[in-house]
Amino acid sequence: GEVYIRGKKRAGLISDEEISGLRIGLVFQSAALFDSLSVRENVGFLLYERSKMSENQISELVTQTLAAVGLKGVENRLPSELSGGMKKRVALARSLIFDTTKEVIEPEVLLYDEPTAGLDPIASTV
Repeated sequence: GEVYIRGKKRAGLISDEEISGLRIGLVFQSAALFDSLSVRENVGFLLYERSKMSENQISELVTQTLAAVGLKGVENRLPSELSGGMKKRVALARSLIFDTTKEVIEPEVLLYDEPTAGLDPIASTV
């Protein structure tokens, strides 16, 4: 395959200057959710910590982002109450959520380790 970053085909290593400010979303193979936080708190974690958005704005955005990955009504659950596939979707939502008060808001690159490992064929199409 080919890799393009900011519209340029890349081969081999690239310099720090070429990727400076690159917005990257990351999904770990194991989902890497915080066990003691609700799904809402896991997905909105960075926004709660770093954005100037209100808690209500973040909560609404979390709900929308979860719906976009096929999860509704799970915001108040703990990770231990979710299936493996649901945990992967929560991790994906966390990597996609963005601060709507910023000019540039979504990730340019999404790194996803083993995106469909352990999922049934239907769930792996999301």
